[in-house]
Amino acid sequence: MRLLPILIAAVATAAVAADTASVKLVFSGHSAVEYNQWLHQHAAEYPGLQPIHVQIDSEVAGDSERYSYYVSFLDDTGVVIRSRTFTGTRDESRAMIEAYDKWLEARTSFDGNVLFLSPGTDVVTVYDRSGDSLFTSTEGLIDGAGELYFRQFVDDEGDAYRDYYDVLDGRGQVLSKIALGGTGEGEGLKTNHPFVYSRDTTYVMHAGSFVSVINKHGNVLWQTTPKYWTAVAISDDGRTVAVATPASLVTKHLDSGLTSTVEFPEGKILDSLWATGSHGVPSGGYYAPPKVALNGDGSRMAVFRPYNIWSPAGHGLLDVFEGDGTSVCRNVSLAPGMVRAMGFAGDRVVFVGDAVPARDSLAESFTGRPRKPSNMFRLLITEANLSDSVSATEVTVERSAVPTFASSAVAFHGKDSIYVYRIGTAPTQRK
Repeated sequence: MRLLPILIAAVATAAVAADTASVKLVFSGHSAVEYNQWLHQHAAEYPGLQPIHVQIDSEVAGDSERYSYYVSFLDDTGVVIRSRTFTGTRDESRAMIEAYDKWLEARTSFDGNVLFLSPGTDVVTVYDRSGDSLFTSTEGLIDGAGELYFRQFVDDEGDAYRDYYDVLDGRGQVLSKIALGGTGEGEGLKTNHPFVYSRDTTYVMHAGSFVSVINKHGNVLWQTTPKYWTAVAISDDGRTVAVATPASLVTKHLDSGLTSTVEFPEGKILDSLWATGSHGVPSGGYYAPPKVALNGDGSRMAVFRPYNIWSPAGHGLLDVFEGDGTSVCRNVSLAPGMVRAMGFAGDRVVFVGDAVPARDSLAESFTGRPRKPSNMFRLLITEANLSDSVSATEVTVERSAVPTFASSAVAFHGKDSIYVYRIGTAPTQRK
């Protein structure tokens, strides 16, 4: 019997008002079918949450080398409209030597709308939400979703060996090539973390030396070259892009073409080091990679600057600005744990950060055997209400769970589970 995730009691990290501990588990399930059915009933209450259309239901080993992926394709209400099974070998050492064309790996896109199937090394077939094959690429690695896909060329160590990305349409045709900002071997080509963010009309790619904003036709709308560790975000309407480094926050409004810049005090030290030829980052201080977030329409943005990347408490400073760069609050000291993600839920800035290793033992999927503690993870959901308070709630989710922010909730999509936590006051009940 599968057990539901455990919601741990709220833990205050700052002066907490009585009504601020407002994180509540509203959904927990083990399949996209359950999630889509729940979302179909509550979509108006949780705008921004999207249904899942492709789910890898299981990986079953027939023996030590053969694996079968059972994949379901669903509609918005949770009805399975098609099922497919893919079988191959998962023994990587054997596949590389004896069964080069039998290697099999399956994964979904980050939004759950596309299936990527690799039946051989450097071969990727893309399936749409109905289960039909869109195209097959016989070189490089494919990622993306929606109407655009991105092909990266990497070596065995995950570093790029070509100085560009291919931008592909839904048929696998090359629309354009996006430069990485360097040629040959070098720092500009180490793109094993490309950070592709997709929206309906605009995409932001952080790869190599460049941050590139790309429209659905593969055209570059704007490109910048940050000097330091970079975080990027795009508003839900695809019209505003934010690029944050330890030195500054740059915001680009695509409709008007206006660019605003906010500089941080640490930038002077970094710029001084850069000018003298030292491109390293000083130890300690506010030089860890920042986090950045935009609300749905890009009218408000937040930057969190950690003191140090290795700080388990995640101490750092939060700055919030209006879309034109006007300050809402500056240098708010927080300790939201080692931050994995940050976003907006209404007027609140919400953090998902590591708490401590979990000792909880939930049931292993399909077998009923106790799940090893390492498969579970305890996280802090921290709400920064910009008016007067901060609160944190501890939750337990699968270690593989990836957080997604919506206007009034945070969803965690794991390999074998989905959790949705409401942020803030309860939505108005429908009559």
